[in-house]
Amino acid sequence: KWRAVEQVARSRGIDPAHVASVGDDYNDAELVGRAGFGIAMGNAVDEVTQRAKLVVRGNAEGGVVEAIHAVLNAR
Repeated sequence: KWRAVEQVARSRGIDPAHVASVGDDYNDAELVGRAGFGIAMGNAVDEVTQRAKLVVRGNAEGGVVEAIHAVLNAR
Protein backbone atom coordinates (compact mmCIF):
# COMPACT_ATOMS: atom_id res chain seq x y z
CA LYS A 1 0.00 0.00 0.00
CA TRP A 2 2.75 2.44 0.86
CA ARG A 3 4.45 2.13 -2.52
CA ALA A 4 1.24 3.07 -4.31
CA VAL A 5 0.50 6.01 -1.99
CA GLU A 6 4.07 7.26 -2.25
CA GLN A 7 4.01 7.02 -6.05
CA VAL A 8 0.73 8.96 -6.32
CA ALA A 9 1.95 11.60 -3.87
CA ARG A 10 5.22 12.13 -5.72
CA SER A 11 3.46 12.25 -9.11
CA ARG A 12 1.37 15.13 -7.74
CA GLY A 13 4.30 16.97 -6.20
CA ILE A 14 3.39 16.03 -2.63
CA ASP A 15 6.18 15.23 -0.21
CA PRO A 16 5.40 11.83 1.36
CA ALA A 17 6.13 13.44 4.74
CA HIS A 18 2.87 15.34 4.21
CA VAL A 19 0.79 12.19 3.72
CA ALA A 20 -1.63 10.93 6.37
CA SER A 21 -2.64 7.28 6.55
CA VAL A 22 -4.97 5.16 8.66
CA GLY A 23 -4.70 1.44 9.24
CA ASP A 24 -5.47 -1.48 11.51
CA ASP A 25 -4.00 -4.71 10.15
CA TYR A 26 -0.61 -6.17 9.25
CA ASN A 27 -0.88 -5.05 5.62
CA ASP A 28 -1.15 -1.44 6.85
CA ALA A 29 1.99 -1.45 9.02
CA GLU A 30 4.37 -0.02 6.41
CA LEU A 31 1.76 2.52 5.26
CA VAL A 32 1.18 3.80 8.80
CA GLY A 33 4.86 3.71 9.69
CA ARG A 34 6.14 5.59 6.64
CA ALA A 35 3.45 8.22 6.20
CA GLY A 36 4.17 11.59 7.72
CA PHE A 37 1.12 11.23 9.95
CA GLY A 38 0.35 7.55 10.51
CA ILE A 39 -2.79 6.77 12.47
CA ALA A 40 -3.72 3.41 13.98
CA MET A 41 -7.28 2.43 14.69
CA GLY A 42 -7.98 1.43 18.29
CA ASN A 43 -8.59 -2.13 17.11
CA ALA A 44 -5.26 -2.28 15.24
CA VAL A 45 -2.73 -5.05 15.65
CA ASP A 46 0.30 -4.17 17.79
CA GLU A 47 2.62 -3.84 14.78
CA VAL A 48 0.49 -1.00 13.40
CA THR A 49 -0.06 0.67 16.77
CA GLN A 50 3.67 0.72 17.47
CA ARG A 51 4.40 2.51 14.18
CA ALA A 52 1.63 5.09 14.47
CA LYS A 53 1.97 8.70 15.58
CA LEU A 54 -1.62 8.61 16.86
CA VAL A 55 -4.02 5.90 17.97
CA VAL A 56 -7.73 6.68 17.71
CA ARG A 57 -10.82 4.76 18.82
CA GLY A 58 -11.71 1.55 17.04
CA ASN A 59 -13.56 1.53 13.76
CA ALA A 60 -16.82 0.53 15.47
CA GLU A 61 -16.51 3.44 17.93
CA GLY A 62 -16.10 6.31 15.48
CA GLY A 63 -12.35 6.09 15.09
CA VAL A 64 -12.44 7.06 11.42
CA VAL A 65 -14.19 10.33 12.28
CA GLU A 66 -11.63 10.92 15.03
CA ALA A 67 -8.79 10.28 12.54
CA ILE A 68 -10.26 12.71 10.01
CA HIS A 69 -10.58 15.40 12.68
CA ALA A 70 -6.97 14.80 13.74
CA VAL A 71 -5.74 15.21 10.16
CA LEU A 72 -7.80 18.37 9.61
CA ASN A 73 -6.54 19.89 12.86
CA ALA A 74 -2.87 18.86 12.47
CA ARG A 75 -0.34 21.61 12.02
